[in-house]
Amino acid sequence: MTSPSMSHREVERILVPGGAGFIGSHLAAAFAAAGHQVTVIDGLLPRAGADRRHLEPLLRAIRFIEQPIEDVANLGELICKFDTVIDCMGWACHLLAVQDPGYDARLNLASHRALLQSVRAGRNPAFVYLGTRSQYGRPRLDRIAESCALEPVDIQGIHKAAAEHYYRFFAARYNLTVVSLRVPNCIGPNQLIEGPDIGLFGGFARDLLGDKTVTVYGSGRSRAVIDVRDLVTIVRKIVAAPHTGFEAYNVPGQRVPLDVAARLLRDQAGSGEVRQAPLPEEIAQIDMGEADADCSKLHSLIGEFPLTPLEETFRALVDYFREALP
Repeated sequence: MTSPSMSHREVERILVPGGAGFIGSHLAAAFAAAGHQVTVIDGLLPRAGADRRHLEPLLRAIRFIEQPIEDVANLGELICKFDTVIDCMGWACHLLAVQDPGYDARLNLASHRALLQSVRAGRNPAFVYLGTRSQYGRPRLDRIAESCALEPVDIQGIHKAAAEHYYRFFAARYNLTVVSLRVPNCIGPNQLIEGPDIGLFGGFARDLLGDKTVTVYGSGRSRAVIDVRDLVTIVRKIVAAPHTGFEAYNVPGQRVPLDVAARLLRDQAGSGEVRQAPLPEEIAQIDMGEADADCSKLHSLIGEFPLTPLEETFRALVDYFREALP
């Protein structure tokens, strides 16, 4: 029996590697709430943002395997019991990845390789891989289509792109159904709140709530942002959509100037200040530029739908940090 296609069917069994992390915990909760049988695998590795507390409201409704993916016994036998695997494993710390590329390789490449090495000919689930916009690097284009070359300019993007290539290879070798999503900056509750590199918008929210001054580096820089709730909706639509083979899709976001975003977050926090400064060389070297992603391919698959207003997304982010910070 070959790998099942994604189609308009009721998916019953969902495996979420990395499901105790930021995005994974939201997906596990959404599929469990919809009545699906959900299993999470997560080793709660340091600095990755995974936390057992993210799953505590779900533990009676899901199965939680608290192990790194490479330590799960009989992984191949396990995954063939599922209809869909949503691979949320990873590390989203761009600057720390430059300082510790080995750890980034473990979380953003080796973990996915371990999952795919368990695949054998026969019945296998469909896969959804959560990649990143940074896989494209800094193309000299106004709009980036999925056919654009992957030329990442930072360590995280390199490893995420390499993991996608593994998925492409294994899809061809074992006739798998794989959807790879190239996701922009995703923010919301359950994201990392501690450490020196917690993401641009999370860092802004944390510092502003601490009545600190945040620095927007460079002028005219902007980023595409997606609310984690919108990303969950997109993944659920993709899982329900007809699909076979390997396909990559750009995920939409709302582009916002960084100085505007910082001031919106300051307004929500009610404290702190915003200043601008020249772009440091260490950031300039890994900056992804201003090109927008062309998401028409994804819209042709699942249709178009409104994204959460930025003000609401930023309010939810600040509320989360306000409650979660000690």
